[in-house]
Amino acid sequence: FERAISNWDVIRSDAASNSADVTFIMCHGAIGQCMLLQALGLEKKEYGKSRRYALDNCECFEIEFESDESEYSSRWRRIDTSQAVSEWQSTYSTQLVSTTLATNR
Repeated sequence: FERAISNWDVIRSDAASNSADVTFIMCHGAIGQCMLLQALGLEKKEYGKSRRYALDNCECFEIEFESDESEYSSRWRRIDTSQAVSEWQSTYSTQLVSTTLATNR
């Protein structure tokens, strides 16, 4: 999980210095899931607990940050192997759902 945090630090710093609007990241599912959780502001304890955040082969997520200063993403969506794109979901609502699920366990 710490690797995911450091990955985001480097990626976002590099993107900001190059004025990049889009950065494509390809990685294995485990680190991808950790990076997604970190971008959503969710804790390490969420890793592996929900298929909602898991990545299958050839699957990706689109994650949007409002600004270079934003600690967490503003919204995200899944793009699956059949080219279906899910609706955008706010990071804030994802955090609320995660908190609710954690308190109900």
